[in-house]
Amino acid sequence: MKNTVTSNSAVVFKETLSRYKNEIDADLEVFAKNIVSSTDEQFGEYSAESMKVFCDVLSRGGKRIRGALAMVAYEMFGGKNKDVAIKAARVMELIQTYLLVVDDVYDRSRTRRGLPSAHVMLEELHHSNHWKDDALHFGETIAFNS
Repeated sequence: MKNTVTSNSAVVFKETLSRYKNEIDADLEVFAKNIVSSTDEQFGEYSAESMKVFCDVLSRGGKRIRGALAMVAYEMFGGKNKDVAIKAARVMELIQTYLLVVDDVYDRSRTRRGLPSAHVMLEELHHSNHWKDDALHFGETIAFNS
């Protein structure tokens, strides 16, 4: 039996995922700027700092495969609104990033994609501001709540 996935269709699929990755990255960049600004306005600078840390981890890329697959699935089922597709992709990437942040705490990983993990960045923020109490606890709990 002949393989139904031709090399040409695999190339087209790979190119589509790559194009969607670029679109998702661009959307997340705008989203991150807006959410940090909005958080600062609504909740103040300390909350905005924790949001900046989350957005820093979010901006570190990755393949964006979950978001791209959400877009592909939306189109496969007849979806035509690009805004809806990109918002679905954003949700998938936000969830994935949050799960990575939590996983880093569980695994006691000090880095994520070659840079400090979120809880480490928050721990360092605590230290640099000379806040009282436990910096490690602060980093971990704020990372969970970002």
